[in-house]
Amino acid sequence: MSASTQAPNDDRRNEVVERNSSRGDFAAGSARDSCLFRAVLYASVVGFLCWFLMPHGCVYPKSVAWRTQSRQNLRQIGLAFHNYHDAYSSFPEGPSSEPDAGTHSWQTKLLPHLDYSPLYSSVNLEKSRSDEANRPTFEAVVPEYRHPHDTEQFRPLRGYALSSYAASSRVVRPDAGMTYRKFIDGTSNTILAGEVAAGFKPWGDPGNVRDPAAGVSGSVDGFGGRNQRGPQMLFVDGSVKTIHPKVAPKVLRSLATPDGGEKVDWDDVDRPEGSTERR
Repeated sequence: MSASTQAPNDDRRNEVVERNSSRGDFAAGSARDSCLFRAVLYASVVGFLCWFLMPHGCVYPKSVAWRTQSRQNLRQIGLAFHNYHDAYSSFPEGPSSEPDAGTHSWQTKLLPHLDYSPLYSSVNLEKSRSDEANRPTFEAVVPEYRHPHDTEQFRPLRGYALSSYAASSRVVRPDAGMTYRKFIDGTSNTILAGEVAAGFKPWGDPGNVRDPAAGVSGSVDGFGGRNQRGPQMLFVDGSVKTIHPKVAPKVLRSLATPDGGEKVDWDDVDRPEGSTERR
């Protein structure tokens, strides 16, 4: 065979090889595209099922995280209360009954026991919370005093940082702090503080106390949670428990009083008034 005849044959063979190679590349690319399409499709289906099946869609895990963080905040506050009692042999007192007494809030007094000693040192205790000399201090946000749900939507009251929690007015009393011996009903049966959902006050306000017996359904004067489960409440023993928002008033009163002598049925705490079934 001559060289001139062999050259065209070689060109045809090369052309066939190139065509076969191109077909192989196309097939491999098609397989990769098919796998990618299936992966995207499966991820979309799983995402839809997550949104459809979970309560409140995919926001639900965030609310669980918020609730967990708020519970941790209350535990930290409870620990600070006990450290304060160890240091001063009583819990901090509430607002003074004397006008213009210049007293400071229970949350201000707990600052050193929450590792905020520098912030506490910046408070001029000889002047009231509303004095301009103390304004920069009370404009500061204390993370332990803020529910994570409120981070975005909280608006300061005249510049003062707000609190998502309030103390029980039956424990943080005017003029004199309570001691452990006064909790005749038991520290595990007496509310110390809890979540609020309306009527927020600055953490530096001495009047940031409420009566638990006024309700836990989210009213301006009572306590309240961020969902239908009800508020999380801190008890004197440092435990944190959830109370049904429609709990019977009699049950609330028994949990609010430190020395009323009432008996607490804990099954009634987690169900609405008149119901015999727990959640």
